Amino acid sequence: MVLVAGASRGIGRALAEGFAERDAKVVIAGREAATLAQTAKEISTGKHPVAFEVCDVAKPDDVAKLVKNVTQMFGTSTRW
Repeated sequence: MVLVAGASRGIGRALAEGFAERDAKVVIAGREAATLAQTAKEISTGKHPVAFEVCDVAKPDDVAKLVKNVTQMFGTSTRW
């Protein structure tokens, strides 16, 4: 599983798209839900749909929520 913050545009989006093309389980994070949803839809080309979570990494509570949600989605194992 790959988590990419700032993935709705630019370098973050390119990284997330590259991982998705290689069939990685990808979660993208950023501040704008609508932009994230559109990005996830556009780059979900592999066998795993790209998930997204709204998160402002400058806010510790947002980061804690992101970690909790991603852990619930994928668990804590490093092997899937």
